[in-house]
Amino acid sequence: MNRAAESPRAWENLVLVSALLGGGLLRILPAALSDFPLNDGGLFYAMVRDLQANGLRLPVLTSYNGGGIPFAYPPLALYITALLNNGLGGGDLLGLFRWLPAALTLASLPAFFALAKTALPSRSLAVLATVAFAFLPRTYSWFVLGGGISRASYLLLYLLAARALLMLFREPGFQPKTMLATTLWCSLLVLSHPEAAVHGATTGVLFWLLLAPRRAGTIKAAAVGLGVLLLTAAWWGVVLAQHGLAPFISAGHTGGHSLRALWFIFVPLLGEEQLLPLLTSLGLLGLALQLGARRWLLLAWFAVPLVVLPRSAPAISILPLALAAGVGLNAVLSQVLAQRQPGANWAECLMRSRLAQAGLAYVLIFSLASGFLYSVKLSSLRVSPAERSALIWVTEHSPPDSRFLLLTGRPEAFADPLAEWFPALTGRRAVTTIQGQEWRLGPDFQIHRQQANRLQTCAAAGLACLVDWQTETGWSADYLLLSAEFAPGLLANQLGSDTGYQLVYSVSGVSIFQVVRP
Repeated sequence: MNRAAESPRAWENLVLVSALLGGGLLRILPAALSDFPLNDGGLFYAMVRDLQANGLRLPVLTSYNGGGIPFAYPPLALYITALLNNGLGGGDLLGLFRWLPAALTLASLPAFFALAKTALPSRSLAVLATVAFAFLPRTYSWFVLGGGISRASYLLLYLLAARALLMLFREPGFQPKTMLATTLWCSLLVLSHPEAAVHGATTGVLFWLLLAPRRAGTIKAAAVGLGVLLLTAAWWGVVLAQHGLAPFISAGHTGGHSLRALWFIFVPLLGEEQLLPLLTSLGLLGLALQLGARRWLLLAWFAVPLVVLPRSAPAISILPLALAAGVGLNAVLSQVLAQRQPGANWAECLMRSRLAQAGLAYVLIFSLASGFLYSVKLSSLRVSPAERSALIWVTEHSPPDSRFLLLTGRPEAFADPLAEWFPALTGRRAVTTIQGQEWRLGPDFQIHRQQANRLQTCAAAGLACLVDWQTETGWSADYLLLSAEFAPGLLANQLGSDTGYQLVYSVSGVSIFQVVRP
């Protein structure tokens, strides 16, 4: 190998390309292995169709799950999806919900590398940070799902906005191009996701306080904030005119604030790695090194979201953790394995140390294997073919105003694909589906979620559990749908012998019982 091929930059490029290719594979694989959008997205599917039916004007309410839910969701991703679907002839909207989140999540890889080059002292550290970002499952697990049309847009725009904010507060004086770019990215971020405004504003304030708290920085921060308010007024102004502050106040109660949420700081499972929290541990090592060097940016950036908005904080905190993992991996490669002096470039050390080369190869191969297992598992989180067949029957044979209780045995309402997609694909109401209710229920949202989760225990506990649950909640339904893919057959057997219920559908482990009124 010639000297050019053995240069530190060549090693950096080789590792970077490996990370981008491997990370891209992990992000595409779940959609490729599934024939239906992953997990959620039913609410957004209905909202996109509402937009299309309303001539791309913001409706007052969404038709989802019986209507009554304010159409207050930030609409950028909904418009992008609707326009793409219209441009493709209005055909396979479900296909967009399967593939568009993966494509947007792919775009986050180069966006993160650009952020890492701005946030870290050198390109070589940025390459290692990109390795961590590419292979940590938490950087894509919630974004490649069907609901990722919003969340993946949010991630991509957050990365672009964070980079612009770093440049804004680090540059001396007033750079018009940087200020305009920052205002644009932050505005699009606010329009992408309900929690984007909170995390974007928190990040901006954090960078301002740590990097440019004096007069010039304050003026820049105020100018960007005012620009964002003006550019996003076409959305929030319409929502305020139609609904007032009520939807935003209601959604503000669902942030998940509790002392329990702070446990994420201390648990090395934040990255959701399957075999061993290798990259997460390297990130924690990097944060410890930053603490020892009295560099506060990554530490504060990691911790503050967990306090401000715990429910979605892991999606933000994983980014500075990945940046810190670049610092930690560099220390291991250059100082531990290559036994060089602190501050040595890992790529230079690789040219001289076979042990460092073997260590980096192990990290890449192990992380790819761990991510592969996670992506394969993720691909199974969808509405099954048997459940989809049952939904067709529901659409064709039940009255449009029917109310359904869905018993799938899945213990978490946020990870129950059937519960979210049922209203979107049938037009019927699923009594316990929680998606969209954050805009209506306020502090009662968590009660609704807990009740929905408790209902699923009745799939195994039987009819007495169901009766007690209905007595406690006061919720009734016209039909019960049981999916045996996750739920045992005890409840179905008991319903079949009870005169209060009539079996009207039973195919491939999915049963539907009509409630017989006395």
